[in-house]
Order: sequence, then structure tokens, then C-alpha cells
Amino acid sequence: MPPMATMSKKRKREDPEGGPRSDHIKFNLWNNNTAALGPTLILPSALGPTGVDEFSYFFGGGTSVPLDSNACIITGENNKMRYISSNSGTSNQDRDCQYLLCIRDKDTNQMHMCTSSIFPVHHYVKAFEPHGTELSQSTEETRRNARARLGEAFGTKKGQAAIRAAERSRVDISAMVGVSDILQATIGTNTRTLPPSDQTKGLGETRPHIPRFNPNATSPSDVYPLDGMVSDAEFSCISLGLVSLDKLPFRRSAWLNNRVKKKTSEQPIKSEKTSAKLLFYISSMLAFRRVAFKPMEQEDLRGRLVSVPEPIVDSLITRFTEGLRGSTIVHLTPPKEMELIAHLLALCLRVDHYVCDPKVLAADLGMSLSRYVQCYSPSVSILSLTV
Repeated sequence: MPPMATMSKKRKREDPEGGPRSDHIKFNLWNNNTAALGPTLILPSALGPTGVDEFSYFFGGGTSVPLDSNACIITGENNKMRYISSNSGTSNQDRDCQYLLCIRDKDTNQMHMCTSSIFPVHHYVKAFEPHGTELSQSTEETRRNARARLGEAFGTKKGQAAIRAAERSRVDISAMVGVSDILQATIGTNTRTLPPSDQTKGLGETRPHIPRFNPNATSPSDVYPLDGMVSDAEFSCISLGLVSLDKLPFRRSAWLNNRVKKKTSEQPIKSEKTSAKLLFYISSMLAFRRVAFKPMEQEDLRGRLVSVPEPIVDSLITRFTEGLRGSTIVHLTPPKEMELIAHLLALCLRVDHYVCDPKVLAADLGMSLSRYVQCYSPSVSILSLTV
């Protein structure tokens, strides 16, 4: 007798609709056109994000923008490293190659498919990251002090001088808080004697190194008053016996030598005596420019200008040199030299009756013609004479 067929007593599973479960898998396309968070792929570096428990996900653009078109950022960190990744902000549909991720749901036997962006991961060492603003300021101050100490110990003489100059030029603002009111009151008191703005309106358009001029002059001789360039004390100490080639303080000027020869060969009239004295004064200015080009003591400067009367030397030192406060060392700085040359050229114009040859004077001063023109006022124009 053949064995009886036995039936299994195991209960067969049924699908939710009441029928038997189908072995067919249903595929469902993930709707990634919303801002819902979906699966993503990251591309780690060679070190790899080891020891990272979880990654955080940040994106912008609002919830109405598709997720794959936003500028997304994924971050993670451990005790020593920080990992940051971001996509290019372009849509997956614009890329030539896309990754398709599939996730199977065992309960519904469905396979969800969705496209994913690639996030390359970059690592950063936490110890190398900059601190906050307060810490960065203190760190900058510490770095500056350490660099100054290092320069003072091992730097060159030029570098050490630069460090000391920078320290002297630093201003402690906190130390001036208590004296700000006193400074303002002192400035207000000392500026009461200044002329009003309507009187100084045209002075800003001129160059500060030119001599004091008369804007209301009606003749060339009244433009630059003589008393504004040479004082009475200086002019009175010059005698006509000093106006000779062997007694001039400076003899290396072709323009000056030609004028002195012409003045001494003729019997000067009363109007020409002023021009003769001005020639000696111009020679004194040229000698002063040659000697005072480097810093030196005032007594040493006077000793090198023994052929120049003392009132003239004192006036030139006062007007055309600069020095440190409380020090007797003076120096003919470039701005003061420009001012000295401007006064000298104004005197030359007076001697030549306001007609001069710029090439000869530029050669005597050792200057180019373009720099020679800069010594005059902006309103002065140089024209070539035609016969």
C-alpha cells in the first residue's frame, strides 16, 4: 500500500489584500524632487573618516528646491580630525554619470530606487584650525612680540633699527583717554589766531614750498616781495665788497659767475646794488645746500660756512632744516631742499628781471629739466623765446 500523502500543517502567509504573497518584487522610484533626506554616497580620502559615529547633513535653497540641486554639506568629526564634504550644487540630471541606489523593504517586498550625489570628503586637523576673534588678536600680538625679540637677537642692524622705529611709532590709545579733553581744549586755544577759511581758500591750490606771494600784485616785482625771502638783518650784513669771485661762498655755478663778472666790471648804480647783494645771498644758499645735505650739529654746520655772515647762516638753518625736538642736529630734508630751491629761483628771477634760461640753472643745480619745473608754482609756464 503506497504511503499516504501527508499535508503540511504550516500556515501559509497571505498578502495584506487576503491573497497569497507574490514572489515578484515591486520597484518604486524614490521621489527626490523634494527636500526629504535620501541616501547619499561619500568618497573618503586616503585616511578615511575613521572613528566617526555619525555625519550631519546641511543644505540650503529652501524646501521647495529639489534636494539634488542644492548646495549640500556633510560633516563629521572625531577627536583629532574634522571631515567636511560638499557637492557641486548641480542637478544629478546634468551629470554624465549617475549612481542609482536600491533599498529593499522586506515587509512590502518593494525595491526603492533613487539617484544619489557624490560627496568627496576632505579632512582637516583640528589643531591647525584658527581660533576666534579674541584669541586671534592675542595670538597676533604674541607673534609680533616674538618676532621683535627674534629680530633684536639675530636680525641685522637695519632690521633692528626698523623694529625700534616701529615700536616708537606705536600709539597707546588707552593712555590718551584721560587727556583727550585737554588736547581738544589746547588745540582750540592755539588755532584761534588762524585766518578764516575764506582767506585761505586759494592757498590749497598752490604748492607749499614756494615763497609767500602777493595774489593782488600788478607787476612782476610785486609777486614775490623781497622782504618775504630775505630779511632786513640778512640784507644789511652783505657789503658790496663781498660780491667778487674770490669771496663767493659757492663758485661752481656758471649762471652765478657770469652775473658776478658783469656786476663787478661796471660801476653799479643804486638799483643794481640790490641785485649784487642778492648774488652773494644766492651763492650762500648754494653753499648751504651743498653742506647741509647730511645730518650734523649746528655748530659744525656754522664752521663749514665761515665765509657766510652769521645772520644768514642762522636764518637758513631756521627756515630750511629739520631736526629732532630737543636735539641740536639739523638736516636739509628733501621737502626743505625743494623749498630752498624755490626761494633761490625766485631770487634768480628778480636778478634777471624775470627772464631766465632754465637749462643753465638746472645744470647748476644738478637737476633734470622736469624736476626743475616742479620747483615753480603750478601757474608758472616756461616758454621758449623766439627772435
